[in-house]
Amino acid sequence: MSPMDLATIKSHVAPGVCATLWTPRPMAETLTPRVKRILFAAKPQIVCLHGQPESIEVSARPLWSQLMLEAHDHAWSPRPWIGVACDSVVRQVIASSIPISKAVARFWSAASVANEMGAEVLVWDAEAACKIDPRKASDLFRQAIQSVRESFPTLVQAHTAYPAPTYHSEKDNRGEPLLHGYPWTVFCGPDGVDVDLPEIYVAPNEPASGAREFASPGAMIHALNLHRDSWALAQEKGWIRKDLPAWPYLQLHHVPYNQTITYGSDPRLGLDHPSLAVGVERYVTCGWTVEKDRCDAHGEVSLCALSKLARTNETVKEFQSRSGLRPDGIGGPHTLAAMDLNVPVFKPIDGPPAV
Repeated sequence: MSPMDLATIKSHVAPGVCATLWTPRPMAETLTPRVKRILFAAKPQIVCLHGQPESIEVSARPLWSQLMLEAHDHAWSPRPWIGVACDSVVRQVIASSIPISKAVARFWSAASVANEMGAEVLVWDAEAACKIDPRKASDLFRQAIQSVRESFPTLVQAHTAYPAPTYHSEKDNRGEPLLHGYPWTVFCGPDGVDVDLPEIYVAPNEPASGAREFASPGAMIHALNLHRDSWALAQEKGWIRKDLPAWPYLQLHHVPYNQTITYGSDPRLGLDHPSLAVGVERYVTCGWTVEKDRCDAHGEVSLCALSKLARTNETVKEFQSRSGLRPDGIGGPHTLAAMDLNVPVFKPIDGPPAV
C-alpha cells in the first residue's frame, strides 16, 4: 500500500494546532496539574500523547479518558494523536536483544491502541538510535510502516526528526550508504510515512550552569530557511519524495513568543521562495518535555495564540486585518493584546528581540 495523498490526509486530519506531551517517564505521569492548566487555557485542537510502546498500551486509553472527562468541564474537546518513542526499541533490535518481528509487533500494538482511541495520526519519533545501524533500522521501520498501513489504512502515519536531512545524511557524495547515516528513504521515500514533522528547534542548548538564554532574533526564520534548502536537496537526492507534506514541530520553551506565533501561524512567511514542503497551512505541532516541565510563559502564550488562530482558521496577518491592526504578520504585543492575551516578560535577555 502506498502513502496517502494530501487530499486523503486532509480528509482524515482536520486543521488545527497539536500540543505534544513528551516524557521519557511512564505516560501515566503526563497530566500534571500544570500541564492541565496550560491545556485548559489554550484549548488546542489536538493533543498528542507521547510515550514508549508498552506505556501506550497500558496508559494511553485511561489517560485520554481522564483528559476528556476534565476537558468537558472546560468546554473543550480535543482530538487525539499518539506519538511513539522508538529509540529504545531500535537499540534492542540493533543489539539483537529482540528480533525485528517482535519489535514490529510492539509498534503494531501501539498503533492498534491509537486506532481504537480514534487517533488521527500516529507519529514515529525515531532519531539517534537509527544511526547506530541504519540497515537494521530500515528493515524494522519498513516492516512497521507497512504493517500499520495494512491493518489501519485510515490512520495517518507521521515521522518526526531532524529538520535538515542533509546535515544527517543517508549517503555520501558518491551515493554510497553511510555507516552511521540516517535512513531517510525508509521514512520519507516512496513507501514511507504520510507526513513529516520537522523539528524546528531554535532554543539554545541548556548550559552546564547559569540561566538558559532565549533563541536569538531571527532564529526561527533561519531554521526554516535551512530546513527548506536541505529538504529540497534531499528530495533531489531521492531520499524524500516530492509530495511529502511537512508540518513544523515547534518548541514551547526559550523561544520568544513573537517568533513562535508568527511562523507557527504561517511557516512560509518571509521565505523568498517558499516550498510547499515548508509546512502545510493551518497545521502546526508544538511540544514540550513534561518531565522537566519545559513550557515557559512564552510557550504558554504561543500555544494559546496559535490555538485561537486555528479556531478562526486565520494566520496572524488575517487576524490583524480583521482586528484593525497593521497586517505585518508578526505576532507581537499588539496582536496579543487584541487576542486578550498577556504579554510575557523576556528573561534573562533585555527587551523583546525582533522576529
